[in-house]
Amino acid sequence: MTITRTVEDSIKREIHITKIALKNLKDKLRCLEQKHNMRTGTFVKRFSKGLLGDNEEYFLWYAYYEALKDWQRRQKELKDFLMR
Repeated sequence: MTITRTVEDSIKREIHITKIALKNLKDKLRCLEQKHNMRTGTFVKRFSKGLLGDNEEYFLWYAYYEALKDWQRRQKELKDFLMR
């Protein structure tokens, strides 16, 4: 399957948008990690088991983590599409 230059440029623009979104989310996660002295991976495990309570900031942290995974998936799909 061949894609037109316009489609390719659009996909590249979307990839650029994913890079910006990922950077912003990683910055937010880093701030929360520093504030709570805990890595996001550790936080997610503890939060998922209900070990951290219902702090509103924890729900935000988890949402950032989920958003990061979604943007990473989107970026991978776009890059994979371009490589066809």
